[in-house]
Amino acid sequence: FGETKGFITMRSFKLTIVLFNLLLMLSPITYADKKDEVSLWAAQTLIKTFSISYTSQPSDFEAVKKNYSFNAWDAIVGFLGQNKDKIQAEQLTLHPVLESVPTIVKSGYYNGMRYWYITQNLILSEFEVKIHFALVVLARGPSSDYPYIIQSINMKLTPYAR
Repeated sequence: FGETKGFITMRSFKLTIVLFNLLLMLSPITYADKKDEVSLWAAQTLIKTFSISYTSQPSDFEAVKKNYSFNAWDAIVGFLGQNKDKIQAEQLTLHPVLESVPTIVKSGYYNGMRYWYITQNLILSEFEVKIHFALVVLARGPSSDYPYIIQSINMKLTPYAR
């Protein structure tokens, strides 16, 4: 009889823990933290991506490349490739600056995948350009070493005077 009573108490305790975790996961506070986390990740990823210099080698991009889908990375390579000669000729080191905090325009689930549509402006004063980014970021599975991936990226360039 004592074992059954202990079992019921343990079962109730486990049920309480499960319900508490469920409430925590559905909490607006947790949702806000996730939004802050993905915004920060997107900003840091853009900074790392565009912090390059004339001495940068293709192998230097391997870690940051894992944060992009093939098509999104192709857009980054296209932009940097167009400016490779200038970076080399002028021995530039790019110092990207975020104009403001990222804005999550929309978020939700699509086909069971968590996504965020994020806008962000980044200034490259070395090119006298402001890049207006629109990113679609997807959450990766818990087994991944990288929590998110930029699935698609749109870049609009406008002049920027120092």
